[in-house]
Amino acid sequence: MLLNIPGHSRHTKAIMQWTLLVLVLVLLIAANPSFSTMQAVRVLGGHQAAPGFQANSMAHSVAPRKTLYVDQLVLEMPPENRLKNRSATSRITSRIKRPTASLVIVGDIMLGRQVNIEMMDRDDFTWPFHQTVDALKDADLTLGNLEAPLVTNCPFASTGILFCAAPCAVEGLVWADIDGVSLANNHAHTYGDSGFEETVELLQEAGIKPITDNMMMLSDIDGLQIGVIGFDDSDTVLDLEQAIEATREASTQVDILIGMLHWGIEYQPEPNARQHEVGHALVDAGMDVIIGAHPHLIQPVEDYNGKPIFYSLGNFIFDQMWWQETRMGALVRLKLVKKPDGVIVDYEMAKVEIHDYGQPVVVE
Repeated sequence: MLLNIPGHSRHTKAIMQWTLLVLVLVLLIAANPSFSTMQAVRVLGGHQAAPGFQANSMAHSVAPRKTLYVDQLVLEMPPENRLKNRSATSRITSRIKRPTASLVIVGDIMLGRQVNIEMMDRDDFTWPFHQTVDALKDADLTLGNLEAPLVTNCPFASTGILFCAAPCAVEGLVWADIDGVSLANNHAHTYGDSGFEETVELLQEAGIKPITDNMMMLSDIDGLQIGVIGFDDSDTVLDLEQAIEATREASTQVDILIGMLHWGIEYQPEPNARQHEVGHALVDAGMDVIIGAHPHLIQPVEDYNGKPIFYSLGNFIFDQMWWQETRMGALVRLKLVKKPDGVIVDYEMAKVEIHDYGQPVVVE
């Protein structure tokens, strides 16, 4: 019912009454901050809207909201769902997509000597990889240690330690999806600087990245930055301080740094003191995973400050059929998961056994 205000039309009275009600409402809110929107609606209930305004048919209440942090994902949940927050967090966490990468890494790949002869006789440079190609392809990144340079006019020889392979041998590396190979070893310069440079050029033309102490391999997989660097501490003694500095610098450029180390004593099943010294120093400098080669035997894995050191993966492709231990090698599978506080590294190993002077088979 409208107030009776003499001397004014009904329309004017309606405007004045609406203004008066709004003023009363403002005074009520100022006196009592807890005065709710719904109470205000009840105060206004039954009164017509001011001329020129359309009254809402429904009043909306905005409840206070709670912010729930799940890694870098932020969800807002109203209070009525708070009891569900814990289960919701679990479901959301399981659906968060974190950057991940899978790697397969193998030991010595020696495509020279009798292996080279076997490939040439078969006219098939993919032959050494026939039994392991599926395992090698089952990764985002596949790495190994190339133990023989690829040079023109490589001589046929089934003995001696002047390893080399024909340039066509790169076909097998490409076919097996090898992404990068370490040239930081004591055979990379067997045919001098020209042989080394020819090998680097062949690899690069084939899309395979050579890895040395001054050629770090960089890969971006699913937003995860991976660096691979190589050091030789076999026939030539490694300058450890220089290697530590290179490692520190490289580790600042990537999410995870992998080191390919050529070290140790040939045909020894255990790492020596020098391997421990170098391995620990490089991990302390920022290396996250170390892959060793050169002993031609599988050596143990050490967990040093939470970082795996594979002291030697042994032979992968080689013609050393004269001893069962040199016919055995290890294949490492790494799974990398990037989280806000770092990269989680999980790994598993499988053994391979070499047959016919150069063809490995996964045995477990």
